[in-house]
Amino acid sequence: MALDLRLTDLLDRDRLPGGGGPLPLLLYIPCGLLLVIFRIFFGLQLLLMLTVLPKGSIIRRILLRVSSKILGIAVTHEGFENFNKDQHKLVVTNHVTCLDNVAVETILPSVMPYSRCDCPWLLKWVLGYQEFSADKQRENVDREIKEYLQGSDFPLLAFPEEKITNGKRGLLKFNPWCFQFSSTVLPAVITVRRPLFVPIPPHVLGSGWWQDFSWSLFVPYTLYNIRFLPPVESKVESKAEDISSDIQKHMASSSGLTPTSFTAQDVKDLEAVHRNPQSQESAPNGSTPPSQPLNSTSRNTRLARMVQQVREVLPQVPSSAISRDLSQTHCVDTTITNILEGRVSYTPEKEDREAKSDSDGKTASSGNANEKTSTTPQIKFSRNSEERQRLLNQRKAQMLENARRRFRDNQL
Repeated sequence: MALDLRLTDLLDRDRLPGGGGPLPLLLYIPCGLLLVIFRIFFGLQLLLMLTVLPKGSIIRRILLRVSSKILGIAVTHEGFENFNKDQHKLVVTNHVTCLDNVAVETILPSVMPYSRCDCPWLLKWVLGYQEFSADKQRENVDREIKEYLQGSDFPLLAFPEEKITNGKRGLLKFNPWCFQFSSTVLPAVITVRRPLFVPIPPHVLGSGWWQDFSWSLFVPYTLYNIRFLPPVESKVESKAEDISSDIQKHMASSSGLTPTSFTAQDVKDLEAVHRNPQSQESAPNGSTPPSQPLNSTSRNTRLARMVQQVREVLPQVPSSAISRDLSQTHCVDTTITNILEGRVSYTPEKEDREAKSDSDGKTASSGNANEKTSTTPQIKFSRNSEERQRLLNQRKAQMLENARRRFRDNQL
């Protein structure tokens, strides 16, 4: 993962543009409202007509493309010749809008389990998705999906990122769940573009399906480009986790993105923070109110555990500074790197040794000696990324060992 890539780089925060964007948008508002009304009363009626036609029929596909264009979903594709319906039972793509599955359906009829699709039940019904029993054990449901795919003419469509990103910087870590259903995977990369005079992102942090869909009806169009990559065959002995990691890297390298270790759960945690901004507000001069660190860490056990992991390596860094950076990166290694490279401003904490009794003098002197040992000279980072990473890992290991030694000595 790139050292300077944060979780917030994968997500858009503001729906409306700044700078010179608002004026063209204001002039467009009357046209946008008319488009919304027209699309609701005409385009959605065409979509409902799809339910009476067999899934995969030519007429249905033509009607779906027409209705999608009326709704503002324009789709282009590349590399469709890589698809073989007899061999490819699994198609995976990145997730950049709430209507990615509709865009894929216009090119390649596919199925999704109800539980793995976050769109409304009406759209699932229109697209012919399958409802597998939710009251069964997960192993039984997975087996039912495998049996269905063996006799189905349509591949399984999956979004292993599981959360929507902006698709500009990187890919979230893939969930390996879907890679158990087929030994041959057809990856695809989706990119979207909207008119420059209405630069409204398809999704922003914390927005719901209906919000994204409403803005999609408002803009003139959303252009989807679906690029099907060559299929990837996995070895029999390969684990689903290894397959998901390899395909994530393959899709990222083919589209100029970065494969990250951020997960869908990290995005959910960031959404929770975004909905409660008071928990991350800071006082002037970058300091945090005294009651704030306890409130923010107690609301998120996972964040508190990550703060503790950083503190074990860098005990002199205040928890408030660590928490602020972790709320952005959601990665212990990235936060440690940011602190070591001076990207996080903080006032070092000093250990209180005046309260110790005279009988602990030996322990105090031992602690002072360890403090001297733990003082690590400033490392000048090389321009070579591999050398810089090696030096950082060496520094982290040294500081962690010093922290452990100090902890053992304090127990004596």
